[in-house]
Amino acid sequence: MKKYIIGIVLISCLSLQGKAQLYYNNQAARFFRNNYLANPAFAGSRNQPFLYGLVNRSWIGFDGAPTLIQFAGDLPFGAHSGAGLQVASDKSGVLQRTYAKLSYAYKIKLGGPSEWIKLGFSLTGYRQRLDNTAITDGGAIDPTAKAFNDQDWHVDGDFGAVYQTEGFQFSATAFNLRRWFPPLNKQPVDLETVACMASYAFQTSSNIELKPLLSARFFTKSNWVAAVGGQFTYDHLFHASAVWQNTGSICGTLGFMVKQLGELNFTYASNNKQGYGQQYEVGLGVALPGKKLNEVKQK
Repeated sequence: MKKYIIGIVLISCLSLQGKAQLYYNNQAARFFRNNYLANPAFAGSRNQPFLYGLVNRSWIGFDGAPTLIQFAGDLPFGAHSGAGLQVASDKSGVLQRTYAKLSYAYKIKLGGPSEWIKLGFSLTGYRQRLDNTAITDGGAIDPTAKAFNDQDWHVDGDFGAVYQTEGFQFSATAFNLRRWFPPLNKQPVDLETVACMASYAFQTSSNIELKPLLSARFFTKSNWVAAVGGQFTYDHLFHASAVWQNTGSICGTLGFMVKQLGELNFTYASNNKQGYGQQYEVGLGVALPGKKLNEVKQK
């Protein structure tokens, strides 16, 4: 019976081979609080080094529900450059996934004083393993499961671009560049291919900012996912946001800030139309002292 279960797990793992299709950028923070999680071009977009850590637990109510622990850090350097690093561990049942991502971004000024485009690239290494307690049967290790665990680290990459002028911002990311060849429509698994976001920040007063957002994500096999949302920010002390997705899920976030020194965020996302996918997320961001080389303030 145990071998039968292992076989099912292995088939599921192989059908989801690779970091990208396992990490569909499910972090709620990617919408407003840390865009670098969704696009490498945002690396170094703040005025100073910024660290962000989060814990995300999804599919609440299911045994072995996924738990994602992720840390990200990015900083500006030079006159136009930014760099970032992300590390994450995601455990779903007996499957453990780990990845590390190194990013570089370069900003190009355009015509206006606040008009620019930023390009970024991430190099990612990832690995998957099964829990040893699940692949051992009476002291013997299943050879197929052992072969799966003995796989080396895999390498892939993402490319992103951001355009900004005044309060308007548009970003696009191409994921899993290595998997684009052979053609994506011939891939045996479901991959996230492109993600786009557009937003506009309205400064209604010296203390209040409103930021509506549109988002779309595309996959090789699944239907595309659209999102509409908005964020309210008060004086760098408090923020609240809500995002609706056409899957039927609604994601709400509340956060508290200490000016531009740090923030603590709490997120809840409801089930989708099929009745699953509920998730919670807690995120902590800390800004470190540094030279203010960039004009961009991510709010």
